[in-house]
Parts: sequence; C-alpha cells; structure tokens
Amino acid sequence: MPITKLQQIAYDAYLRNDKSIRPTPRDLGLAYLGVRHKIIAAEKRIIVSDGQKAAVENTGLNITSATHGWRKVQNEDGSADSVFWKADNAVDTTALIDAIREGLESLPPPAV
Repeated sequence: MPITKLQQIAYDAYLRNDKSIRPTPRDLGLAYLGVRHKIIAAEKRIIVSDGQKAAVENTGLNITSATHGWRKVQNEDGSADSVFWKADNAVDTTALIDAIREGLESLPPPAV
C-alpha cells in the first residue's frame, strides 16, 4: 500500500528539516502528534524490503500491519514452494523516549 498524500507531504517536510521532527509541524502548520504519526507511517511503508512489499501486497494485507507470513510460489511443473518471512521488529528507542517525553511534557503541572 503506497503512502498517502498527507504522509508524503509530512515526510518530505521532515527530510527538508534534516530529519528533525520538532520544526516540521511548525513548517506545515499542523499539530505535532499528527505530523509525527504521519512520518512514522510513511517510514514503515518506505523502509521495507521489496520481498516484504510483494508478499504483503499479494495477500491483500496492509504493509504496516503485516509482521510475518508464508510466501507460496506455484512452479511451472505444478509443484509449489513456500518460505516463511518475518519483518524486523527492532524498536527505535530514541522515538520511544521522545514519545514518553512529549507525553509527560503535555501533562498539566501538579496542583500545589
């Protein structure tokens, strides 16, 4: 599934800002979390192997939700081969820390 037009706009602005997420929403005049989610979704669709894209698209699934599966190929002689594939689920700790920090910064100050 290709990225949406809004995701492409957000991702392009993100690249223009040297992959700095803070100024990107200001440049676009949009909310920070919305732009952040669009950039993350765009990266999930952009940074994926061709084999994963083909396997997922052939099954009709969404590339952002597919984490593993079987790829079955029908040979010309009628036999079939299959392979199990699994997406890399590495966690971007910097993004996780940023998300936690942003969530905490958005909380109102404690009542005294």
